[in-house]
Amino acid sequence: MDGDQKETKECIKNDRKQHMEEERCLGGPRFCPPLYIQRYGFVRKILDQHKIKSVVDFGCAECKILTLMKAVESLETISLVDINENLLRSCQNVIRPKLDEFLHRRSNPLRIQLLAGSAAMLDGRLIDVEAVTLIEIIEHLTDDVLEGVTVNIFQNIHPLLIIVTTPNSDFNVLFPGFEGFRHWDHKFEWSRCQFETWCNEICKKYGYKVDITGIGDPPDDFHSVGYCSQVAIFTVALTTPSEKKQKSLQLCYKMISEIDYPYKEKKLTVEEELDIEVKYYVRQQCLQALKDQAEDSIVISADELLKIKKVGTLFSPNQIRDYLERNYNLTENACNITVDLKQFICVDDDDDDNDFDDEVNADVEGICEQEEDDWD
Repeated sequence: MDGDQKETKECIKNDRKQHMEEERCLGGPRFCPPLYIQRYGFVRKILDQHKIKSVVDFGCAECKILTLMKAVESLETISLVDINENLLRSCQNVIRPKLDEFLHRRSNPLRIQLLAGSAAMLDGRLIDVEAVTLIEIIEHLTDDVLEGVTVNIFQNIHPLLIIVTTPNSDFNVLFPGFEGFRHWDHKFEWSRCQFETWCNEICKKYGYKVDITGIGDPPDDFHSVGYCSQVAIFTVALTTPSEKKQKSLQLCYKMISEIDYPYKEKKLTVEEELDIEVKYYVRQQCLQALKDQAEDSIVISADELLKIKKVGTLFSPNQIRDYLERNYNLTENACNITVDLKQFICVDDDDDDNDFDDEVNADVEGICEQEEDDWD
């Protein structure tokens, strides 16, 4: 099972009620994976393509999008915002790292925060966010609230990328006996023409360009109705002066929870990776020589080092020879290195094992403490 399949399976597993999949109850076309999973996967793909470092998801509800969103390697900050404070408090455990995220750490930092507040209000913590997502949210807003949300996101925050999804009312003819809207709380559902008009007006007013697409393919004989959910991907076309910097100290949202994920704090340089691989090989050769009661020193061919899979793949012969020149005693023809065996006298293997066990136990204890917190 590849990474995408694993994350999708986890996302479906976590959403026990699946009440966010409103269309599945209407008796029309069935979607596999479920439509809401397709939406989340689509968002993840776009964020990944744009190498986004910070994103805010407005109307996050139970934070189900997080499972796929945090798989975007470039992300360093994910802000999940909803107006329902009690709902967010009940979801605090959702944002905690899982056990495997301690064992297999990210390559870069990640901070996740839950914030209670309205998408129509500007909070200083979101001033410099690079992307905003509104997944099946705008149809729940009255006209006046939608206008306020539009101004706040497109004018005040003015991020590089905005993703909006909303039901396509043209698709509703495929739900048998359908009347009204797909959900009791929807204030409207737009046709493709109405959605395109709204998107174009936003682009003209706030300096964006838009790509309109969709999620949830119609049956083969009904392509004319379009996708089940329509999607707008807004990218900034014009950077305009804004008052948001003057408002940056206003923190109008309530912080519900915030957590930093474990990550690999140091990325190895090319030189460091080469150093690790060569030292390991040299050590193995020296230990074998000591076991065979060889002379006080041994000679190792530089060509043998090139045969090491990782070394030969990542580094050129010139890089390796340059490294050897600086770190080892080369023979006159520069084809071999001479290593003094005295510096590789074997230490008590049991001591090494004990040190390793201590490190592992310390890591496990830290993880177990985190798990106990989760139970609390």
